Amino acid sequence: MALLQDVDPLPFKRKEETKQSNTALKRNYLKIKDNIFLATEKIKEIPSALNIFLNSVKRFFTEGKYLAHFVVVFLAIIVAATNLTQKIAAAHNTIEFVNINPEDRIAVSQSVDRYTILISNDSTATSKAILASATADGFINNIGTVSTNVTNREEPSVLPSNETKTVQYTVLDGDTLSGLGMKFDVKIASLKYVNNIDNENSITPGQQLKIPPKGYEVSSAQIAQKEKTRKLAQATRNTVTRSTSTASRATGSAQSIKASTGSRANGYPYGWCTYYVATRRYVPSSWGNARNWLSSAKRAGYATGSQPIAGAIMVTSESGYGHVAYVESVDDNSITVAEMNYEGWGVTSRRTISAYAGVIRGFVY
Repeated sequence: MALLQDVDPLPFKRKEETKQSNTALKRNYLKIKDNIFLATEKIKEIPSALNIFLNSVKRFFTEGKYLAHFVVVFLAIIVAATNLTQKIAAAHNTIEFVNINPEDRIAVSQSVDRYTILISNDSTATSKAILASATADGFINNIGTVSTNVTNREEPSVLPSNETKTVQYTVLDGDTLSGLGMKFDVKIASLKYVNNIDNENSITPGQQLKIPPKGYEVSSAQIAQKEKTRKLAQATRNTVTRSTSTASRATGSAQSIKASTGSRANGYPYGWCTYYVATRRYVPSSWGNARNWLSSAKRAGYATGSQPIAGAIMVTSESGYGHVAYVESVDDNSITVAEMNYEGWGVTSRRTISAYAGVIRGFVY
């Protein structure tokens, strides 16, 4: 009996456990019920929230108040995503490239980019690349030599000194007006003025230039006057060209040239033949001595020839400096000219000369 009494309480304990279990189940049921109720309430709120969201989206696109901000943010997201993708791909390729053998790395870099940074920073791969193009004794293949002949520019042994006076200089190959200005300490504007040069890049080897004294400067008034003279000369050339184009060379009939009248202030020294001719018609002051007038006229664009025409300038070889005269009239085979310094310095005279005289070098029209 004692043993049975020890076992009797077991049915009572099982009853208590069952009671507790039922209480827990009831409590869980209530919680589930409450959760279902709350979920039901939330589900009922979904249509209202969805309507609010849809209405907000509708107002966003219809009113357009924040549309620009939306577009900017959207594009920024796309750019950021693209950059991130590229960085991930580059990192992946770099990892794969670093882990391959140096021999294979050389081949890969040459097929992708011959200046790959990883190759230049990898001493092992660089050494293999160098040795690949070297001979057994360590010297690089395909090395050639090139011989270059250096030609020194011709330089005058001694430059003429322009310390106190104007000097003559012969242009050499490679000379420029700016370079000569630095050598002789003369401004380019002064060199252009005294040499009657319009384009500073037009000097040619062999050309004779006047180099004024160091520090010589041309005033703005002189440059303006020369520009005015140049325009007048252009007008004269146009007139002369039109007049001489209609002259009859076959019959030798007298034609007259309509040219601009000269002036006493013509830039040539008084008493000489050049001075008198420049008083009868306009002549640029840079033509030099009489013997140079034909070539100077050609360079200046004036028409020249061998046919005598009234109003033309006759150029002869009647002295070492040459001689010029103004053609006043032409009569068959004779020419009447007016001139200075033919009978004496500063003396004005007239004479008639054969149109075929051997001293006549030509005419400036």
